[in-house]
Amino acid sequence: THRTVNDNFNQQDIYQEEAVDYKALFFKFYRHWYFFVVTIFIALVIAFLFNKYTKPIYEVTTTVLIEDKGAADAQSLLGLGFRNNMQNLENEIGKLKSYRLAHATIKKLDFTVSYYGEENFISKELYKESPIIVEFDKNHYQTLTLNFNVNIQSPNEFILTADGENLDIYNYLIDEKVEGTSLKLINLNKSYRFGEWIETEHYKFKVNLNPVKFDVEKDLNKKIYFVFNSTNGLVGMFKGFEMEPINKESSIVEIKLKGSNTEKAVDFLNMLTRVYLELELEKKNHIATKTVEFIDEQLVS
Repeated sequence: THRTVNDNFNQQDIYQEEAVDYKALFFKFYRHWYFFVVTIFIALVIAFLFNKYTKPIYEVTTTVLIEDKGAADAQSLLGLGFRNNMQNLENEIGKLKSYRLAHATIKKLDFTVSYYGEENFISKELYKESPIIVEFDKNHYQTLTLNFNVNIQSPNEFILTADGENLDIYNYLIDEKVEGTSLKLINLNKSYRFGEWIETEHYKFKVNLNPVKFDVEKDLNKKIYFVFNSTNGLVGMFKGFEMEPINKESSIVEIKLKGSNTEKAVDFLNMLTRVYLELELEKKNHIATKTVEFIDEQLVS
């Protein structure tokens, strides 16, 4: 009995000590409440600035039906059709991910010149929204990755500035960098008229106003710049899309592409699937033509 009483007494002391500890801890926090308010305020400011000055990333998706090309082959007759279908699906996914298909897609799109506008210290691509359009001479060398800054002074005149060094020179006729040639240093700051050819040894282009998008009130003295892109660079930029069947037994493939400009990503995926289908149709037509030629030869003989 004596031990039981002591045990109860010790447990009561522990409960009292715990209650006192929680109470003391609460008052410690309460005395320094302003630290918590300041911390929460700083966290909210950081979150606001992060959301305001960080480019949003969007995901664009499309689907492609992969045709079953092995429905009547020897493997299907032997009961191995499912395995063959999976092989066919993997082969077609490999084609869709290939450099050749991405290269053919980029060649059909107008991505050579990228336009950007700066607002709130953030550069935003002005895809199909640029107040200027750059026309360049494909027979002349062009300078890659150099920001050509355009400051529109009036509907007739603008100031062109550019600063850079050790820049690659590109030949768009053969889609290759010009080996052994580079722009060592450029410091351009000059006034030009819209529609006037701007030419040096390393570039030749003219800047035109976009009659559909140009707004005198908004675009005067606005920070706008454009950049020439190489075909290989664009392929590398857009080739990072993901691809997988919508389920294990389906021959429908879903393609996902992430980017900061949804309209540009949509145009790329639409063109990618279009080029893929055109190549498949071209292949079918070629096989059909060869088949007809063979039958005609046999009939003649």
